Amino acid sequence: EIAVNRIATAIRDSLELECLLMTAANELGRALNAKSCAVRVEGELVEATKTSHYFRAEPIVSNEEKAELDANVERVRVFLAESPKNWINDGDDTPVKKTCPMAAVPLINEGRFVGLILVESDDTSRVWGDNDLLLLHTVAEQLTVAVKQADMFAQLQLQALTDGLTGCYNRRSFEMQLEQNIQLATRMRQPLSLIMIDIDNFKNINDQTGHSTGDAALQIVADALRSELRGVDTAARFGGDEFVVILPQANVRGAQVVAERLQQRLINTQIPGYGRITASFGVASFPLHASSRDLLVLA
Repeated sequence: EIAVNRIATAIRDSLELECLLMTAANELGRALNAKSCAVRVEGELVEATKTSHYFRAEPIVSNEEKAELDANVERVRVFLAESPKNWINDGDDTPVKKTCPMAAVPLINEGRFVGLILVESDDTSRVWGDNDLLLLHTVAEQLTVAVKQADMFAQLQLQALTDGLTGCYNRRSFEMQLEQNIQLATRMRQPLSLIMIDIDNFKNINDQTGHSTGDAALQIVADALRSELRGVDTAARFGGDEFVVILPQANVRGAQVVAERLQQRLINTQIPGYGRITASFGVASFPLHASSRDLLVLA
């Protein structure tokens, strides 16, 4: 009960998945007097597979023991992914038994396997009882809910920072990102440049072909920007038909080269139902043209 309550409290107080997995592994390991415990989540609800470990002998744990636990997690995962039910290996006091007593339960979300919990004992006579399995299943259900909550929270955060039509950052997140980039550029004594982009005669697109074509044009422009930029660059929708690009570590000449490349890309882009479009570009660099975020945008 104490372990379940602590895990529930951690889920209520935090949406940091790594922290929740570590809390679950530690609490389960101690509650079940296990030699080791592993908690893993995977699948569509998480960006990457995440695994947390508990070892009773921490910090005196060999690399071989860690590797063995990870190998057992992989082996049991194959079984649980195909047959999502309890995986139990009880002890039997046999001196020659090669594997330690283990128990594992799957994490299931809407019928899909999304992870597992595995506990290992160094008691060769350990038999996993109903209460042990009940605890594992209870925590598995808690973690499944926590993973869903973390996924929903991440989606809400993304929605709050991105423009729903184009998928680019919105103006609020652009201002936050630019402020961070300027602070970093100041510390590193490196330049930073900004490109402002205004689609020419955008009103004509809406007037002549309708707002759906205008929306498609904005999406095509956003895709063109993303395809031409580096991974460290940031593209954002600044206003109705205005976009802005942050170029870290780029001086004014470098920004001009990028702007010309983007301009040529747009000239060669066809908007279905309308034709080609053009855009006007403005370039400014920090600290050459401005010393703050707002002044750089103005420049």
